[in-house]
Amino acid sequence: MTIAQRFETVKWHPTGFDYLRIALALGVIVWHSFGLSYGRQYAHELALSFAGVLEAPIVPMFFALSGFLVAGSLERNTLPVFLGLRALRIIPALAAEVCLSALILGPLLTMDATRLYFADPKFGAYFLNIVADIHYLLPGVFHGNPYPDIVNGQLWTVPLESKCYIALAGLAILGIAKRRYFFLAAAITLSLGLWYLHRGQASDSAPLVVGFMAGVAIFRFKNVIPWNRWLALASLVLMIIAFRLPGGVYFAGFPTAYLTVWVGLLNPRKIWLIRGADYSYGLYLYGFVIQQAIASLLSWSHQWYWNLLLAVPGTALFAALSWTFVEKPALRVREMLPSLERSTAQATAA
Repeated sequence: MTIAQRFETVKWHPTGFDYLRIALALGVIVWHSFGLSYGRQYAHELALSFAGVLEAPIVPMFFALSGFLVAGSLERNTLPVFLGLRALRIIPALAAEVCLSALILGPLLTMDATRLYFADPKFGAYFLNIVADIHYLLPGVFHGNPYPDIVNGQLWTVPLESKCYIALAGLAILGIAKRRYFFLAAAITLSLGLWYLHRGQASDSAPLVVGFMAGVAIFRFKNVIPWNRWLALASLVLMIIAFRLPGGVYFAGFPTAYLTVWVGLLNPRKIWLIRGADYSYGLYLYGFVIQQAIASLLSWSHQWYWNLLLAVPGTALFAALSWTFVEKPALRVREMLPSLERSTAQATAA
């Protein structure tokens, strides 16, 4: 059975991707519970240990999953509609999280006077996160935490994901995105190029970009690539080896992407809690800042297990609110995008 045939078998809506997104988002929160409880140095040493193998694939798998699914979106839609859909998925929830952090959480937890907080240039700069110009600091917020000052460290992936979408759109304009052999050559060239440019040094962004490209490439070859558990197991082994070897992250993209797609195409019964909802983006956006708030308010919680136990329910609540009142209403606008595109084209022609 090929990947395309498996897609048809599950009627193009496998539940595996839903569970995988949530599992990866929770994995990010679990990992951060160590660094945010014990500090930067501990987080760095933990990443270099064998435990780092468990953490290293989490965000690359997010990007591989994104690449595979948005390739399908690009195939089904025109380029303007595709870009509009990506903006609707990312920006509203991000804007809500940034505003809540700067306007509510910041004034409540800052060590500065309220007047000085709002007058500080860092306050105004924090809103640039909405347009993927990342700023981590709010005046006087989280300064005494074990992992000091950083309000939401998870935002570092937002501009990278946006650039991946823009790059894919550029490849579509050039006619490469839908020519699978050209795209595969581009993905392989990117892996080799990044490896050569960095000379085998560690990179946080490279495995994400390569994973995204690999996810797109697998979608383009879905009619010929088998959906096979043994290939998934081999991909798991290769992925672990790649993330352990010096410079191996540049070649981890394809095994990471295949494993991600294989798991995503599983189709377990969807529990009632997540039917018609996707809380993963909210979990991803709010996890870090809520964990930092817990560390700031409750000094006795500076153990990873306390941080985790307290953060997961709070983050889940904010994720549910984000989906219900921000993300889901924003996604309803997507039905207007084709007509908006036609109206814009007619106005331009006139």
